[in-house]
Amino acid sequence: MKKSIIVGAMSLAMLGCGTDAETVTVFDAECETVLTGERGDVVAKCPVTEQLAAIQTETPNAMFLSVDPTTLLALDAEHVYVNIVDGDCGENTIGYRIIVQTPVFDGETFYAVNKCVAM
Repeated sequence: MKKSIIVGAMSLAMLGCGTDAETVTVFDAECETVLTGERGDVVAKCPVTEQLAAIQTETPNAMFLSVDPTTLLALDAEHVYVNIVDGDCGENTIGYRIIVQTPVFDGETFYAVNKCVAM
C-alpha cells in the first residue's frame, strides 16, 4: 500500500513537471518562470532574442534582487535569465533585470542591466 502511494505521488509530480509552467512576456520573448524570490520577484528563463541579446551587452547597473545565486548555476548560452521586480522603479512599474551576457558573480549576486517599464 505504501509503495503504491509513493509511486502514485511520484507519477503525479513527474506529470506536472514542465507542463504547467507559468509564462511571461519580457520585451520580445515568451519566457518561462523558473523561481520566485523571497521578496516576490520572479526569475524567468527566456530564449535569446535580438532585443534581449542587445540589452545583455550593456553595462550592468543592477543586481538580481532576492534570488540565491547558487540556484542559477545552470545558466546556459541558450537562454537569457531575467529577474522581474514589480514596482522596481517606482509605483506602477516593472523592472526587468536582464543578466549580462557574460554573467559576473561576486560571491553574493549576479549583475544585470535594469530596464523599467510603466504598467
